Amino acid sequence: MLRRTGTSGADALKEARRSIGWDHTAEGLKLLEQARRAFHRDGDAEGLQEVLELATELPPNEHSAFRLGRDDVLYATRENIREITRKEALASGRPWHDPDGPPAPVAPPTRLTRRELAIAAALTASLLAAGAALVVGARLPQRVSHLWRCNKGVEGAPAASPDGRRIVFAKKGSCDTALFVMRRDGTHVRRLPGTRNGDGLPAWSPDGRTIAFVGAHGVYTIRPDGSRRRRIYPHRSDLGVSWSPDGRRLAFTGSEDSGNVPRSSLYTMSPDGSGLRRILRHAIEPGTASWSPDGRELAVAGTGGIYVLHPDGTGLERIAKGDFLDIALTPAWSPDGKTVAYADESGIELVDVASHRRLRTIGDSSGGYGDTVSWPREGSEIVFSVTPPLQGPSSIYAIRPDGTRQRLLTTY
Repeated sequence: MLRRTGTSGADALKEARRSIGWDHTAEGLKLLEQARRAFHRDGDAEGLQEVLELATELPPNEHSAFRLGRDDVLYATRENIREITRKEALASGRPWHDPDGPPAPVAPPTRLTRRELAIAAALTASLLAAGAALVVGARLPQRVSHLWRCNKGVEGAPAASPDGRRIVFAKKGSCDTALFVMRRDGTHVRRLPGTRNGDGLPAWSPDGRTIAFVGAHGVYTIRPDGSRRRRIYPHRSDLGVSWSPDGRRLAFTGSEDSGNVPRSSLYTMSPDGSGLRRILRHAIEPGTASWSPDGRELAVAGTGGIYVLHPDGTGLERIAKGDFLDIALTPAWSPDGKTVAYADESGIELVDVASHRRLRTIGDSSGGYGDTVSWPREGSEIVFSVTPPLQGPSSIYAIRPDGTRQRLLTTY
């Protein structure tokens, strides 16, 4: 039911997200128009930008009236943003640039004085020293280091297709991420059509026909050719998604704030977004989970180590100890279900699930920090990503399970 006229833009936008999340797109479109009017009335350009992003992500609808209504909302929202930003610029005496026009001219850089250069050099040295101490002392999580460089999306997080022939991962563009696909040898890197700014943390379905991922406004699925993008969960998470081996369930970690402290809980749901169930609350602050090949267990990183549990949330058991501040780290099961692999600053650790015995360490992370590990069903190679501690490109590698033939696939 629509709210009465006069409601706030934020309330209307919140209801629009809920309606669209449950596939009530016609009602969601009406609520978006209501939010647009309220934000325009209040002169809220940021709110209008949220309306614009959500309207852009509306799932396809063949009904002509719906398409026309969506186009009207998009056009009116863009005009409202242009009007408000222009008024704000004129009122403050700042130059105004049309966001839909040609790029604004860039002023030539001013030459710094020697004193300014000395101050800048001193500040840079202090920041680098503080950053190095923080990384060494606290093992800075990858997703936090990405926030230093950009405020959306998580780079890397490679996921191999079930046959091991293709790898999907997130790569930063103009201070944001999108999904890219490449061959297993690191060639033919291309952007996945249909992906948008903020998309990341992908996972390939067992049949290879669908990719689940986290986007700017929730959890989504898309076909490997870029078609049939669909939002299946309406709340954003900064942690990833994984498929059960039969393709009937997804596990993902949702984030929430508890007293201004971010917490995480582990959920499962059907690939269409139905049947949502929370199976593990934030006792261990779970990260991205990984299904065992038989579907009977999940492996997940959390505070204190690597854990396994049943898909109903019972049987939580720690199989490896460790101070895993980076719960975005994703473990992976071997195709026979006997071993779990996870990345740390040493390389890839292999642990026997039954005995909890650490088998060996393989790979060379070259002084960086590993995060996501993907072990495709065909099992010939393990794929993992490495993030440098401070600066420099991140990398994706492939390595054989016995530790031989590590190959650099790509940098990003």
